Amino acid sequence: MTLGTLLPLVAAVLTLVIAWALVDGKPLEKPDSKLPASCTLSSASPEQRKLHRERLEALRKASRLISEDARGFTFFVDLSVMSVADLSIWMENEQKCCSFLSMTRRFREGDSVAEVEVTCTSEFRAEAMLTVGLMSTEKAR
Repeated sequence: MTLGTLLPLVAAVLTLVIAWALVDGKPLEKPDSKLPASCTLSSASPEQRKLHRERLEALRKASRLISEDARGFTFFVDLSVMSVADLSIWMENEQKCCSFLSMTRRFREGDSVAEVEVTCTSEFRAEAMLTVGLMSTEKAR
């Protein structure tokens, strides 16, 4: 083989090895989400992403849909399953990366339940609800 043939071949192999190393040896995932790319938490550290996933898993176990309307949706969070602190941190992180979401929460006196109201466009509502583990009543129809 000549140097003119060998050099491009070596460059191609090195490019593949470097690309593989940059993704930690894992295949690239195809995003199937319809949410904006900013919602990936890519700017967060691996530890922050891990904690966010754990909080999201707790939220999915603790949440129950109350209602949907033109502005967004509202759901309960069972605070015996997810702490107020974790709910607060989760909400703060979601609003940082997903600027199209606006969230407020209220606590029902005497209950260990928080009510979270999410305001978002109808374009992203079903996907946002699925992220939290809720099924849109519009999709169920």
